[in-house]
Amino acid sequence: DFVMLRSDAVGDPYFIGRIMSIPDPTQVVIQWFYRPQDILKTRARGHPSRQLLATMYSDTNPRRAIVDKCVVRHVSEIADLVDYCSQPNHFYFEHLYERFIKRLYDVVPSSKVTNRPPKVLEKLRQFPYVLIEEGKEGELTKPYLECKICDQWIEHGSGLHCALCDLTYHRHCLPGVNRARAGFEWVCHWC
Repeated sequence: DFVMLRSDAVGDPYFIGRIMSIPDPTQVVIQWFYRPQDILKTRARGHPSRQLLATMYSDTNPRRAIVDKCVVRHVSEIADLVDYCSQPNHFYFEHLYERFIKRLYDVVPSSKVTNRPPKVLEKLRQFPYVLIEEGKEGELTKPYLECKICDQWIEHGSGLHCALCDLTYHRHCLPGVNRARAGFEWVCHWC
């Protein structure tokens, strides 16, 4: 369950977290969500009041600090964000904040990941989300590319794509071809 917890400082908004465990009747272990304005001092303007940042940080808190339940969902699970946020105690996230290195990561549902070999995708599907550097989500969600010579996965940006037949090849699978010249489209020798 997701819960709101009372802050010690008067006037501060409630803390948001997920109950991970209840070690005894008086304590709860909480995984924290932060509000962007609490940690991103330089980027604080313009963040919606219902937006949160997930964290991997957790600690033990007194059970009496829990004020109420709330709902927290990944933005991809919400059909109408305006309607969702108009409901009381509803929050959303799309980033994870790593507090020790002070860095944001995109949180991508593993069901949206397509650009990885099938065996890797099978393992990724065991988890609800995948973390990737901020702004790099497209590298995981682009269509899967496979070399038409060796049938192996090609990482985006590292293969040669034929402008006529729309097939992609590893550079090392095409002897004598290093790369397409900048500003020119490449055509394979079959075309």
